[in-house]
Amino acid sequence: MEEWDVEDLSMHSELPKSTSFTSFSEETKPTWMKSGFSDEIEAPSFWTQLFAAVHREATERRRTWKEVLIEICVPLMCVACTSFLWCYFGDEYGPEESYVNYTYPLPNTGIIPHSSFFCYNDSIINPDGSHNFIPGLVPCSQAPFIADCSGEEDQIPVKGLCTDIKKKPVLAFAGYAMAFLNEIPKLDDIFLLHWAASKQRVSLEYGEAYRDAGIFLVNRLSSLTVTGSLFIGPAANVPPLLVKYFQSASIYFDLVYAGTFDNITELQENIARGGVFAAININAMTADKFDVEIRMDEKSIPPPGTIINIEYSGGVNGQAGEIYIVSGFLTLQTMLYDFYLKEVKRIPFNKSHFTPYVISMGSIAYSSPKLIHLSGMLVAFAIVLSLMYPVTLLARRRVVEKELRIREIMEIMGLRKCTMDLSWFLLAVATMLLISVLSVAIMRPYIRRTEYFVYFLIFLLHSLTMIPFAGFVSTFFNNARFASMMVPLVYFAASSLPLGIQMAGAVTKAVFCVIPQTSFFFSLIILFQHELAGGLGLSDARAALDKPNLALVLVITMGDFFLYLLLMIYLEAVMPREYGTPKHPLFFILEPCRRFWCHAHEWDEGGPDGRSPDGTYEEMDESVDYAVEIKGLRREYKRGRRTFVAVDNLYWNMPNYCVSVLLGPNGAGKSTTINMITGMTRPDAGDCRVFGRSVRKELSVVRQNISLCPQHNVLWSQLTCREHLEFFGRIKGLKGLQLKDAVMRMLHEVDLYDKMDCNAHTLSGGQKRKLSLAAAFVGGSRLVLLDEPTAGMDAVARRHIWGLLRRMSFMHAILLTTHFMDEADILGDHVAIMSRGVLKCSGSSLFLKSRLAAAYTLQISLTPDANHTAIKHLIASYIPETYSIFSGATELRCRIPAGNTTNLVPLLKCLESPSQYVGIRNYALSAMTLEDVFLHVVAEAEANSSLEDLPVDVIWNCALVSRSGESIGMQFRALLKKRILCAVRDWWALGFQIICPAACILLAVVLDSIHYNQPVSVELTPSVYPFDTMSDAVGCSAYFTASTYALPGSTHQVHITDRNMLNSMNLSWYHVDNYLRHPLAHLSSFSCADPNYAAILGTNPIMIFYNTSAPHEVATALSTLYSLILQSVVGAGAILRTSMSYLSSAKLVDVNNAFQTVFKGFVVVIPFTILPSNCVSWVVHERECGARHLQYLSGLRFFVYWGVNFLFDMTAYLLTFVLIIIIFLIFGQKSFVGPDAIGPTTLLLLTYGFTGTSMAYVLYLFFKSHVKAQSTVMVICFAVGFFPLVVVNIFNLIDGTQALSEGLRWPFRLMPTYAVGEGIINLITLDQHRSRNPTLNVWSMSTVGWACIFMACEFPVFMLITLVVDNPRFRLKMRKLSYHPEKTRVRYFDKDSDVEDEQIHVHRQLDRRENWQDDVTLFHLRKMYSNGKLAVKDITFGLVRGEVFAFLGTNGAGKTTALSILCQESVPTSGRAYICGHDVVEDGEKARACIGYCPQFDACLDLLTVEEHLRLYASIRGILRQHHTQVVEALMRLCGVEEYRETRAHQLSGGNRRKLSLALALIGGPQVVLLDEPTAGMDPIARRGVWKSIQKIAEKCSVLLTTHHLDEVEALADCVAIMVDGDLRCIGNKTHLKNKFGTGVEMSLRIRDKSCRQKVERLVETFFPDAVLNEYNNQRFVYSLPKRIPLYAVFEVLQRNEYQVGITDYGVSQTSIEQVFMRISEAARAGL
Repeated sequence: MEEWDVEDLSMHSELPKSTSFTSFSEETKPTWMKSGFSDEIEAPSFWTQLFAAVHREATERRRTWKEVLIEICVPLMCVACTSFLWCYFGDEYGPEESYVNYTYPLPNTGIIPHSSFFCYNDSIINPDGSHNFIPGLVPCSQAPFIADCSGEEDQIPVKGLCTDIKKKPVLAFAGYAMAFLNEIPKLDDIFLLHWAASKQRVSLEYGEAYRDAGIFLVNRLSSLTVTGSLFIGPAANVPPLLVKYFQSASIYFDLVYAGTFDNITELQENIARGGVFAAININAMTADKFDVEIRMDEKSIPPPGTIINIEYSGGVNGQAGEIYIVSGFLTLQTMLYDFYLKEVKRIPFNKSHFTPYVISMGSIAYSSPKLIHLSGMLVAFAIVLSLMYPVTLLARRRVVEKELRIREIMEIMGLRKCTMDLSWFLLAVATMLLISVLSVAIMRPYIRRTEYFVYFLIFLLHSLTMIPFAGFVSTFFNNARFASMMVPLVYFAASSLPLGIQMAGAVTKAVFCVIPQTSFFFSLIILFQHELAGGLGLSDARAALDKPNLALVLVITMGDFFLYLLLMIYLEAVMPREYGTPKHPLFFILEPCRRFWCHAHEWDEGGPDGRSPDGTYEEMDESVDYAVEIKGLRREYKRGRRTFVAVDNLYWNMPNYCVSVLLGPNGAGKSTTINMITGMTRPDAGDCRVFGRSVRKELSVVRQNISLCPQHNVLWSQLTCREHLEFFGRIKGLKGLQLKDAVMRMLHEVDLYDKMDCNAHTLSGGQKRKLSLAAAFVGGSRLVLLDEPTAGMDAVARRHIWGLLRRMSFMHAILLTTHFMDEADILGDHVAIMSRGVLKCSGSSLFLKSRLAAAYTLQISLTPDANHTAIKHLIASYIPETYSIFSGATELRCRIPAGNTTNLVPLLKCLESPSQYVGIRNYALSAMTLEDVFLHVVAEAEANSSLEDLPVDVIWNCALVSRSGESIGMQFRALLKKRILCAVRDWWALGFQIICPAACILLAVVLDSIHYNQPVSVELTPSVYPFDTMSDAVGCSAYFTASTYALPGSTHQVHITDRNMLNSMNLSWYHVDNYLRHPLAHLSSFSCADPNYAAILGTNPIMIFYNTSAPHEVATALSTLYSLILQSVVGAGAILRTSMSYLSSAKLVDVNNAFQTVFKGFVVVIPFTILPSNCVSWVVHERECGARHLQYLSGLRFFVYWGVNFLFDMTAYLLTFVLIIIIFLIFGQKSFVGPDAIGPTTLLLLTYGFTGTSMAYVLYLFFKSHVKAQSTVMVICFAVGFFPLVVVNIFNLIDGTQALSEGLRWPFRLMPTYAVGEGIINLITLDQHRSRNPTLNVWSMSTVGWACIFMACEFPVFMLITLVVDNPRFRLKMRKLSYHPEKTRVRYFDKDSDVEDEQIHVHRQLDRRENWQDDVTLFHLRKMYSNGKLAVKDITFGLVRGEVFAFLGTNGAGKTTALSILCQESVPTSGRAYICGHDVVEDGEKARACIGYCPQFDACLDLLTVEEHLRLYASIRGILRQHHTQVVEALMRLCGVEEYRETRAHQLSGGNRRKLSLALALIGGPQVVLLDEPTAGMDPIARRGVWKSIQKIAEKCSVLLTTHHLDEVEALADCVAIMVDGDLRCIGNKTHLKNKFGTGVEMSLRIRDKSCRQKVERLVETFFPDAVLNEYNNQRFVYSLPKRIPLYAVFEVLQRNEYQVGITDYGVSQTSIEQVFMRISEAARAGL
């Protein structure tokens, strides 16, 4: 006898003992359940819940340590790469140095006059017959040196200009024009040097790698190559003597002078024609005013936008002030000043006659990391991008919780929302903190001078801000796959923005710092600049030269943190989502107002009563204590333009401390009702009170009192059973021993004690349901909502759970939904039935049966050859009012109305007589059950529908294509249509695959096209600086007086200090000793009376010391010197106002433009690195959901599958390619779509399309989850494509690592993402490369040639790998390595005699294969998994042709494993399996042609409709196209999915998806149909519909069926086999098994109340003394009676005594298959 209400736990010493849960008193009740009886559960503290949530997340992270390790390592690897590059680059060192040298004072003195090293080629004959002549030079024939006359002279005004081949004066001049003392060159020397440099193209010899990378484009040599005309104007402002002054100073002036211009417009026209060396724009040159602007080419002068080089680290910046010297700017400036002082102002001789020299200030010893100096922006960009993967994971985790409904379920279970968010945030903070600490430590070797705290603060603040940013982005997604695709792109787009605004003003940058990636980028740039300049400390956070400064950026970043945090919280509340109800956009205003104006206990009474007017409802006693009161709940949904009412004004109450059952067919509104009770869905009208608290207004309080076991398991795969229960216990407030007690008891209650330390993902489906159920009860909540808690459990487990629920009902109010009517009947104290959102009836089970039931149900089990008509006539002859409610091939059910039972006993005697009718196996008689009530209330008419008109002949008689080519074409078209339909409907994925890459390219070119108004000129006066400056003067009293000097109207001044020093040497060392010690910026000094220099250089030398960190200071200091001299004569206010500007604003190109071009190339590369992830996602998804295997079983050819996928993916890529080309054309990207470039660009990108797609197919082999596949492949392709590209290009900058760079290119080219990136970078920088190698073109091997060749070679290799490794034949060969069909059999225990007989039968059949009788044969089949688990233990049986074979077993018994072997999903370890005589291993193709398979988990494609699924598989099966429509219509009608033909699979209910899977299994009329739990999740009506379909198809084929619905076996099966723990325990037809394992007659009774128990026991003892009580539960008795007692005799006794004894309903039957199953399972568990 099994007595469910007694549980002996004494075997576990750590658990307190209890005799019975049904007799709990307050003293014996476990402490963890005592709260269930309290009026209010004390809310768990915030800290308790926070600890639980953090502990849960930390445990999960610990178990998924590989993912966490990657999350941490990806950014660290990026940062480590920068340190690795720094190791190769090293530091640039400079000693402490003064540049004053009296011994060798003027390095370029040896080549001055420069004309000494020039000559002219006198062998050239001019057109007029004269010999070539250049004034001021000697003929080369007379020159004392060997002349070099090579080069092109089309850009210079003289012919035959030659130079000393040894001295190389141009290079010598440029090289010596450095920090040391330099005399300002004469104008003729400038002309000669520029002409020679232009002719010899000397700039090509300097910094080739730098120039190719866009670095140092403006340098000393580039400024030398500029030649052309000189303009002076406007004519009205030009002093009459100025031109003559220039002519007298230069013999070549007339060769370059192009005259004057009248206005700026005329000047611009002249400049536009090209060939302009300089233009002097005289705004004023009168006795009262000097205002001159000198315009030169952008390659001749430092960029106007850089006033102070804040990256200056020490030494000499040879590409700043020195450019003024070699370009000739200082020469023109000095000549203009000299002319003005001497000719216009005519100042005294002693003040105007001097020679200015320029020299750099002394410099301290320094070291500077070359990596930051050369590639600081690239390093910053890479570091910002390094956080992309952690941010993606942070966002994806939140989306996964949302998608799996974890967050909503946790809220329902009482976990505070802020607690969930805070736990996520704390774990993210720990991760980001670790990343920040390690990143700073890794960067420490080359970020040495910056305070550790400062750049740790930069990393920490920005990494922390990324956390709410990730949460903010996650609010826009409800699907983890889409989030994994889109979050990286969003992050990339945000990271690219700084590239487009790097030259913008401080305000613009500050505004864009609202985006955390932008603020991070600019913070790093500021950090790197200050590191180069000596380090960044807290005192430098507000440095005036930083635009914006670090303090502002960090303040904005902190503001970003709170901004995105608020946005995350707000959007998460209001954004539409698949589960849960969004709040009103103004909820933060409306909800406080509602609480203020509305009383907390007022609630919406709802609309009119929506209960069915024809329904039956039991009135409850007024004294009943209700746990739940539902008043007019209503919920509507919109489907297109139609409004669908899910729940229609529901009024219903649930008593406390009982089990209330809510029944209804699929789509009746049960789950919606539960969602509204829990607050997951907000009702449109009405309200619900839970223990007197309104769900609408007091939801948080309500949720403290409820727990939920949802329909779908909400579990964490990496947590153990015990950890799950501990978590749920903690969030309900349990602690310490109370928590341990609760957890251990619940583990025992649900029979998971031995699985307590197993992770959830290792549990079977039934065990997961048990764990979900335990989680609902462990916290002792007063109301427990159970949504189909026993779905997927076997009969044994289900009955065990029934006992648990009955015990728990004494301590909780329980709401139960289920599709098992016997479960509802046994457990339900109060039952309600809904249909289409309307309540049809409610009351106790007894009440409903008494009001709605006929008297009895007669169920007759028939043989296939039974005469249905004769049997019906027999029954009608005894009881004419009887009517059939179900008529199947092997079952007949009739209802016998009350008052017509007079002839019932004679009828039963007749049925029991073996001589009456052949075909009756057995029968059962029972009073009306709850299932009968359900059928009567919901859809009796449907239950009466006939089988006769179900179309099956057309399914099995359809014609197949005969030619292989036609079949291939049909499959190809069908699969292509499938891909197109799924892609069009999955617009997120389609957009990601086609639009997003093009959008990223668009972003890159848009950012590149943005030009900000940069300074076009610089005023060369101290007012150019945004602060006061200071200058020293030594011995200059003869020329000017030390004072404060400022421009009129300027707020900034120059403070001139007279230093009492002996000479320039002392002044230079003074600069070194007082470096950064002055209160003001020290930018220039003057030394006027240095006797040492005077002795060497002549009279009146003035040394101008300039600070090399200020690019324009040398010209500014020269202007200051002359202005001071002028002021000393005419008085204060006399200023030589001078400015520098580019020749034309139309030619304004920022000096960083070339570098930005390279940078744009890197940005363009990134979208191509993520393209392969698009291709891998779909193929992994099809394999993951089982659709790929189901198509393969249906006859899909392997090469057709891959051909269609390749065609589709390439077509999608071509669309992306076309969009990219269009974008390039629109924005005029000539590097890619110019006349010469369009060809190689097309070849490069198309080659990458082929290779990248094939590479994705290879990567597909390594993944099982399409979500992880997509995100991981994105990371891999980005890592192996972008970062090697960065490394190679950075190595190419340094002479010492260029060879390494070239060497690395070859192995890196093996990666397609790198190869295409290299080609893109080469195309975009081709003009820069071509400047040093004119032969280079777009088709050169070093441009795109090698990249295309490598990718073209890899494409067939990748495709070959995919087509070989993924080929079913290859995989079968690999699997067969562990397959040993004839391996020695192991006998695990003594087998049942029937099992032995079956083995003998199968063995004989295998011996005579020519007369094969079984459609399915398993012979000594054995399957052991790699973990050692033996899933199938030597089973042997055969399925006779035309038979329905029920293959039963407990959860985890091995049924699905055996089916997977038959369906060729796996290979057995040993033994053989045959389908229609074909070995599934050796002759798999023929075996597959005979199979139709309905898998346990639906292998449907979510985005295809029902009809599209059927047409797809009809094409795969090869059914003639003209037969498709009739076959599809027949299948939809047969399986009951006609009304859903246009419904997509993801919109179907679970039951309808099972119907679709059944229909797919029948396509092509297979000989064998394998059905793995085909009715799982269906309501009784739908289940019976499927039974009729199976009975009908059984006429055409053999059916192997697995199920947990044992009434299904009674109705359908001809033969039954039962497996337990991988072994076959029994086999035979139902009658045989019942006779063998049954006890004869089974009698079930239910009594009115417990007071009737003794009467029943006396009745049974009196009339059936040999009866054995098998079960007693909830006033229900189940007795076994001896076989000798006929059923009619039992019925007669019960009918006569039911009212006297208090029997409310009863049933009498022969032993059921369920009882057989239970007995065998229990015997197996007991080890018998």
